[in-house]
Amino acid sequence: LYISGGWDLGTQTQTGQTWFRQMHGAFDSRYGYGLYMTSKNYTNLDKLNFLRYNNGIYYISSNNNTVTSATCNSNGSSGIYYYTGSNNNTITSATCNSNGSSGIYYANSNNNTITSATCNSNNYGIYYYTGSNNTITSATCNSNGTGIHYYTGSNNTITSATCNSNNYGIYYNTSSNNTITSATCNSN
Repeated sequence: LYISGGWDLGTQTQTGQTWFRQMHGAFDSRYGYGLYMTSKNYTNLDKLNFLRYNNGIYYISSNNNTVTSATCNSNGSSGIYYYTGSNNNTITSATCNSNGSSGIYYANSNNNTITSATCNSNNYGIYYYTGSNNTITSATCNSNGTGIHYYTGSNNTITSATCNSNNYGIYYNTSSNNTITSATCNSN
């Protein structure tokens, strides 16, 4: 299933992005989900953006999905959230800033890839809760509580990350055999 935004219906060309936003309330009253998928596999989301929801994009037990060029800002909880057994997913060119909890969050998920993500001004820029064999490449996670956080997991790789002005730049808790290459973590 391929869902893409930014189409000019007059010329039938993809010239921009499509934006969805919840219009009411402060962070504590943002209850809805921008896009919610459970047990959905092989979906491709392209140029869809979700602002001011509880979670912008939310997957449960969903595998082999791709999110490309998404902006998920100012959500009450997380910008992009993968929950319980969401494996082999790819996020490319995502911007997830100013969310109440995490820019991007994975729970109990393995073999996922994040490339060119910007996750600034969240509690956690990118957060993995129990995940192994995950890859982050070219992430910018500044001004968060923690830039990149692995709670439990092994064999995860971070390449070319910038995590400045956080309480913690990159934080591993109960994790082993992880690799960090070319990370910049200043003023943490």
